[in-house]
Amino acid sequence: MIEFKKTGIAAAVAGALLAISGVAQAAVLSDGHNEVILSAPDDVMLVPLVLCNKQSTIEETVNTLVGLTTVFPNRHRITTSADNRPERQSKKPTSGAFVGKVHWRWYNTRSEHKLDGIVDVTDNDFVRFDWCSVLEKTGKLAEFNGKPGYLLFHADSLKFNTSRNILIGDGISLANDAIYDECTRSAHGCTLPTWQSLSYTTADDKVVSFDTAVLNKVADIGSIGYYNFDQRIWLYGHSYMIKGNWASQAFIPILSAPTWDTVVRNGYPAIERLVRGIDFTNASSAPSTYQDIVMRYFLDPALSNGNDMVFWFNSNQDTVRGAVPLETFDSEQVYQYSYTTGLPNELNVVASTPTAPAFPGMIHTETEANGATVVNTGLTNFYVGQVNSSVDWLSSGVAFNMLALGAGDNAAQVQTEMATASADLVGPF
Repeated sequence: MIEFKKTGIAAAVAGALLAISGVAQAAVLSDGHNEVILSAPDDVMLVPLVLCNKQSTIEETVNTLVGLTTVFPNRHRITTSADNRPERQSKKPTSGAFVGKVHWRWYNTRSEHKLDGIVDVTDNDFVRFDWCSVLEKTGKLAEFNGKPGYLLFHADSLKFNTSRNILIGDGISLANDAIYDECTRSAHGCTLPTWQSLSYTTADDKVVSFDTAVLNKVADIGSIGYYNFDQRIWLYGHSYMIKGNWASQAFIPILSAPTWDTVVRNGYPAIERLVRGIDFTNASSAPSTYQDIVMRYFLDPALSNGNDMVFWFNSNQDTVRGAVPLETFDSEQVYQYSYTTGLPNELNVVASTPTAPAFPGMIHTETEANGATVVNTGLTNFYVGQVNSSVDWLSSGVAFNMLALGAGDNAAQVQTEMATASADLVGPF
């Protein structure tokens, strides 16, 4: 564990860049099935792609900056209803000090915890988090330089669900689901006996009980105590990948989750459901269901030096996503090629360049209707396998494309495009 102060390399520039307002932004498909809500305040904040690739010259260096903003709910009344989230009710106290600690944790692409630290914060605070600077200060630059991973931020005092809880899993009954929903949405939570009633019996007759150690007392009503999850610090922010001498700043989407959608996995917190992302879960009885993820590719050697397609999921899935079918199309959406690729990890980065495309069918030249010649441009459809479960969002994530646009003097330019997701599909493909 290390202490990380609220300073960093290029802090003045980073502060100006990252102090960008905008609490909630949404992109909703026409069918209303998938949604991505960015920078909404919540208990746990996810930065799905973090990379420091320090080179001999700053022009070749890649870094990731995070601008973290804190909101103490005991000072504000913020609710998040009508989006399948618990409503938060809170009141502003008359006095008191508002200080706390935010814990950050870095995981590799296989969701293995590798590094963590503490940031001291106050209410309505803004923290600059410079990933290359963190690796240098911890003496871990040589070990993790050039290696992608992801970050989770959360209040240091938060308690997360344990693997034996029934909050997530196929064993939860409709009655228990209703009780859980009511307790998490309530301003004061529920009594301990109510929480303890959330239990179920497994196929081998083992009774799994709710772990009340994850709860904190919210209020005493009469002589009875009421409990809910700790909601002491909410977080939101923005993140950018910097290439070269600030020649490019590429947006990285930040998403969030409450404590009740976060569990303890291998001794460390992990997001069990990402309701603000893309749903890769289907309750259908069909043997194979898929989510169609569409990304653009642009590999014209005169104007581009590569694409990084990024897929973050809330778990590793070696079987379900071990061989993902995909198809490539040209700029006129004419079919080019079918292929399979593996996306088994929690974080997957698929890299392409004009000389080394990731998939067949990405290298081609065609003349469009207006007479323009288009080189190595088109769409890629990924048919990502879904997890069959009655629990919504049990498998979920976010997908985006980082396009290296430009050549010559502008070769460092990178832009981010969010992927598009369709409704559920039935395979095989």
